Amino acid sequence: MLNVLTILLVSRFMLAIFFMPSFQVIMVNLTVGPEPKNMKFGVVDPEVNFDVDLCANLSQGCKLENLSCRYINSIPKSVIIPVSYFLKLF
Repeated sequence: MLNVLTILLVSRFMLAIFFMPSFQVIMVNLTVGPEPKNMKFGVVDPEVNFDVDLCANLSQGCKLENLSCRYINSIPKSVIIPVSYFLKLF
């Protein structure tokens, strides 16, 4: 109980506990921005032979095929630009 009272009485420590997290959030928002835009995003997708450009030509039916392409197509192009990353499999 004595430790809790000591912590509460030290005003500098209490200010650090309450204001440092809010200061950190403000600094991150100022440096990164509210929403990232036009970010290139590397995609490794063996489902379409590592070529994300093939995802644009796929049908959107009820089949459970090419789920990764459907996910990539659901992301707004103003936020993330998918870029194919070719990976050599063994």
